[in-house]
Amino acid sequence: MSYLRGFVHGAVIGAAAGICFAPQAGKQTREQLSRCSDACMDCCHTIEKTVHKMAPLVAPLMSRMRNEPIESDIYTDESDATVHIHDEP
Repeated sequence: MSYLRGFVHGAVIGAAAGICFAPQAGKQTREQLSRCSDACMDCCHTIEKTVHKMAPLVAPLMSRMRNEPIESDIYTDESDATVHIHDEP
């Protein structure tokens, strides 16, 4: 969690520094940020719509996965350092 917090803080500080030292006028920078913000909001709305469409399809699978444990044999073949997973039918 601290890695994520540090990453976010670094991104915010970097964005602020970039805006302060931008080689263009403030009006152009604000317009650019506005366009970027609009594009991000459009993307978020698209993701939200997709999640709402997929939820009825995924919910039964998630319920089934919670109730039925997956039986697997996991072993390592040390001769070639490859991990093999065999699922039970």
